[in-house]
This record gives sequence, structure tokens and C-alpha cells, in this order.
Amino acid sequence: MANLESAPRSLRTQAFWVAVATGLAQALLAIAYILAARSLPPADYGVVATNIATAIAFAGLIDFGTSGLWVREVASGAPSIADLASRVWLKTLVLVAVGLVACGVAVFAHAGASAVLAILVGVASGVTLTLGSLLRGYHRAQAAAGALMIERTVGFVVVAIIAWLGKLTLATLPFALLIGASAGILSLWRLLPPTTRPPLRGIRMTNPWRGSGSFGVASISSSLQSFDLTVLRAAGGELAAGVYASVSRWTQPMALLSNAFTTTAAPFLASAASGREAVRRSRDAVWMLVVGSIGAVVVAVAAPQLVTLLLGDAYADAGTILRLLAVGTVFVVWNQPLSVLLQSRNRDRIVAVIRLGGTVAFLVAITLVAQTHGALGAAWAYVGLQVFNFAALGIATAVLIKPEPGKASAV
Repeated sequence: MANLESAPRSLRTQAFWVAVATGLAQALLAIAYILAARSLPPADYGVVATNIATAIAFAGLIDFGTSGLWVREVASGAPSIADLASRVWLKTLVLVAVGLVACGVAVFAHAGASAVLAILVGVASGVTLTLGSLLRGYHRAQAAAGALMIERTVGFVVVAIIAWLGKLTLATLPFALLIGASAGILSLWRLLPPTTRPPLRGIRMTNPWRGSGSFGVASISSSLQSFDLTVLRAAGGELAAGVYASVSRWTQPMALLSNAFTTTAAPFLASAASGREAVRRSRDAVWMLVVGSIGAVVVAVAAPQLVTLLLGDAYADAGTILRLLAVGTVFVVWNQPLSVLLQSRNRDRIVAVIRLGGTVAFLVAITLVAQTHGALGAAWAYVGLQVFNFAALGIATAVLIKPEPGKASAV
């Protein structure tokens, strides 16, 4: 394991390797899901995948922004180890208790072993969020990404072996993900040096979510955006939803570099002496955002041909939808780091207001335009959301780094 007590690597180096590790981890997870899907009837696979996604979503709800807050606090040296340990272990206790209750309900309802395992995957993902936030707070995002690679590799190998033996069942995918998550948790714990691991003794009753409200609202606001398809289906019908859904998630790989930059930069931004110093620290890795923007522009230009090539002529109308979504992603690439910059500099409330307001307006806009403009209207609403976020976050950032009277203005 890496020696965390040595000097952390630069933001540029860490962000690059985080991007590589995250991309490989996503690919391994996708292949694991494909292997499960190929070995199960569509209806059964849908139930398993939904159970896993729901459990992980609830774990994120219980987290409610604490992981983001703790990155900032650890990086800035704000909490004492005793206070942080109390919050970490009490939140973990709540997570485990909720998970056990959910498992009991699943057993009582005869939901099957796959449902129980899916719940345990959700619990493990919550623990991973917590330990990963501590590691990133110590400027070790690269090490956290390595633990993610271990998690996904172990999970993939388990699925692959069971599929090769021809023994794949409903419980295989959640079982493999749980084994992988357990390996990831162990890796994260081992990567934390003994002096920074939250001790169990001296735990006090304290509110684990103290100060995380704005982080939680911002996180939930981002999650609510995934209801765009549900709202479009209700307001615009099955055809509009089908066209939009065929390409709506294609934008996620375009934001990979931005996600890596944001994940790595947070502690560097939080530990800077000022907002302007935080911006200076991020300069050597800004190239990742530029490359991400260029990638989104390329997809926007080639969208019609790309859709026809991958989905066929029946989905030709989705080419325009993908083009608009890619345009919106150009702004997403910059909105993510702007949000984290503001959150890292104690401007988390304004980020929460902007995110929540934009998301509500986005879903309302889809409702209003879906009947007349269908999927095209939803795509334009997405562009509007990201442009609004970019403008609002940009203004807030300009205020943050505005030089004091009488001081130099160079950043």
C-alpha cells in the first residue's frame, strides 16, 4: 500500500491517474453488469439492477453531503480526530442499523437472497463513501481511486468466474459487488495511516450531519435531475421518453475528466489560504477540463452520424437530442469544479440554492414543453439548466476571488 505519510503527489498527477482508474473501474463494472444481463431473463435482471441502484441511492441519502463536507474539513484541519471519529462511527452505525432493518423487511417479505445482498451492497457503498472522503481529505485521491480499482476488479472477477462455471443466478451480481465492496473497504482502511484512522474509544454522542445540510441539498438536487426521464414520460408519452432515453446517459463518459479533476482538487482547494490561491492551485490540471469540453464539442458535431451508427436509422431523431445534450455537457464540465471550488471555500449554501433552483426549474420546464416538443423540448431544458448553473456559479466564483481594495488583481 502507498505510504500516506509521505508528501502527496501534485494535483495534476493525481487527477490524471484518478481519471485512468475511474475509467477502468467503470468499464469493469459495465462488463460485470453485461455478463449478468446476458445470463438472466430481462425481467429478472431488471429487478436485480433496480434493487442495487435503490440500495445505493438510499446510502447516498443517509450520507447527505457528509462525505463532501468531511473532505473540506479534513483538508483544512478543522475537526479534531476525536470529533471526526464520533461523527464517522455514529453515521456508520445509523447506516448499518437502517441496512439491518431493511434486510429484516426483505426476509419477512420473502424478497429473496438477491434483495438482501443488494441492501448490503448499499450499506457497503455508504461505508466506502465515508472512508473515501477521509482519504481524499488527506490529499490522497489517487490512493482512493486505487481502492476503487481493487473493488471493481474483485467484483468483476467473481462475476466472471461464476458466469464461466455456468452458475450465475439472481444473487450473483449483488454477491459479487458485495465481495468487491468489502475488498475496497479493507483497502481504504489500510491506506489510511494508523494516526488518521478514526478510533473507536472515546466516542461521544454527536450529530454526524452537523454542517452538511447545504452539501446534502446540492447532492440531492443533482440526483433529482435523473427524474428527467420519468417526468418526460409522464408529460410527453412513451415515444418521447424512448427517444430521449436512448442517448440521455451517453453524456456521462464525456464528464469523466471533469469528475476526476473535481474529486482530486477538492482538498487542494479547501486547504488553500484564499479563494484566489485555490484557483492558482488548480491551474496545472485545468487542461483536463479543456480536453473534456473539446470531447463534448466533438460528440455534438458528430451526434447524428454517431447515433445512426450505434443505434440504427430507427433512432435517427435522437441525433439532435444527443447534440443538445453534448452542448449542455460542455457547461457541465466546468460547473462541477466551480461548485466544488465554492463548497471548498465555505460557499456551500449558495451552491445548494443554485443547484436546487436550477433542478426544480429544469423539471418544471420539461413538464411544460414535453406535450408540444417532446424529447427535443427536454433536451433544450437540459441545455438551459447547465447554462443557468454556469452563469450563476460563475458569478459566485467571481465574487469569491474578487481582490480586496488595494491588493493586486492578478490570479
